[in-house]
Amino acid sequence: MGNAMTPPRKKRTSPAGAKSLPAGPENDGLDTLFAHIKEFLGASTRSQRLVAAYFLEHSEQAVFMSIPQLAAAVGVSTATITRFAQELGYASFSTFQKDLQGRVKSRLKPTTRLMERAGLNGQVHDKIRRYGEHDMLNIQKTFEKINPEELQDVVRMIIRSRWVWTVGMRGSHILARDLSYNLNKILRKSSLINLGAADYIESMVAVQPGDLIFAFSFSRFTRETTQIVRMAKEQGAIAVVFTDRIISPLTPYSDKSFVIEVEGLGFRNSYVAVLSLLNCILAEVALGAKEASMENLKDLDERLLKNDAFLFA
Repeated sequence: MGNAMTPPRKKRTSPAGAKSLPAGPENDGLDTLFAHIKEFLGASTRSQRLVAAYFLEHSEQAVFMSIPQLAAAVGVSTATITRFAQELGYASFSTFQKDLQGRVKSRLKPTTRLMERAGLNGQVHDKIRRYGEHDMLNIQKTFEKINPEELQDVVRMIIRSRWVWTVGMRGSHILARDLSYNLNKILRKSSLINLGAADYIESMVAVQPGDLIFAFSFSRFTRETTQIVRMAKEQGAIAVVFTDRIISPLTPYSDKSFVIEVEGLGFRNSYVAVLSLLNCILAEVALGAKEASMENLKDLDERLLKNDAFLFA
């Protein structure tokens, strides 16, 4: 009786040109990968179809998720997640995720976004209206997701805290500066963490347990912001994060997190919704600490007038 031989299982190949696909606005490779995943759907198991659907619908979140996190989110085993990557033709899940990260990052480049928006048609006044409507939609969608109780918790945390630190890099820096500047006007207990490597390490030395750190980080997520928040958490600080993804590099360190719509119609993010939320927080803090706020604002105004700071006072 001879030994029956099982024919080797045909291994799926990775997306055509995956290793040599040029990164650029015309073809960043993400659509190619998505097409490959969609082809995979027809011959896959129910569990693997669930995994495929999750990556197609939540690619920008999935790039930061571990195998156990993905398994929990999709409702499958960790082995299913690993097999999914291998069935697509990748040596391992980490290889697949690294490839996905590169393609998503390319899609988020300002040059890519500008090329995608280059097709906006219409007269100038129509385009201007559309920009404004888009910003208003971002505000509406953001506030629909805000839990009022979570917001009030943050307001109380600010009022009760010893000190409030703020951090944001690149485009987010102005948001961190705005929050720190206005908190100092009403409570006089906030510091903006500077961008220089030595500067932020010196700032971290002053962080004490129970202090608050507000971090602003959006796609494509600066490395320094994550490092600073991690260091602050190690020293016992409480982290409040403003981001545009439910799952982001800051997720493991956040105590409170606000997901904000920042997609713009141009080459850059639109931070209108972030500023609107900060206006809400600052107004509530001023009302919640009304006596101190009134005293500090009055003192500041008197000093400004005394030093002839305004042309029209």
